[in-house]
Amino acid sequence: MSQMVQQLIHTKETKPLTGVLMIVGIVAALTLASLVSKALQMVTGNHVFSVAVWLVTILLGVFLMRDRVLEYRYTVVDGALFLERMHGQHAKLLLNLPVMDILSFGPFEEMQSKHPEIKNAMKPVLKGCSYEKMAFTYREHGVLKMAVIQPNAEIRAALWDEEARRKDREEKWG
Repeated sequence: MSQMVQQLIHTKETKPLTGVLMIVGIVAALTLASLVSKALQMVTGNHVFSVAVWLVTILLGVFLMRDRVLEYRYTVVDGALFLERMHGQHAKLLLNLPVMDILSFGPFEEMQSKHPEIKNAMKPVLKGCSYEKMAFTYREHGVLKMAVIQPNAEIRAALWDEEARRKDREEKWG
């Protein structure tokens, strides 16, 4: 029987008052954008500026709300590590990696100094999370890559156990 270990990383929950204030702020921004776009349209006689104001306002609202609903899920099951990005109920698989393919695992700063040649690491991490940043290296299509995660004790133990088994097999069988 395989054991599944799963962790959900998310930002701090928004208090009800903060959520209401955010919605009021977005509605106020849309109202202001409407007034500004109408004023620009009357002054210039051109719709381009009003469209630009609306786009900027909508993008700003999406950017602010995105951080409130973004979550990452780490799962170790059947010797595989799954990293997923989630927005509400929608999840996107970022990485599906057999744990045996993890070449090294350790604290982010240590791994970064061991592998300075890796410039762009996958970072499914959140700023407000209290867990320590850990990193692991793996090969994808012959290229050495790194991913940074914020694992809890259970995920960390599952990855350490699998890495120890892999190293043991390599020592015994070459």
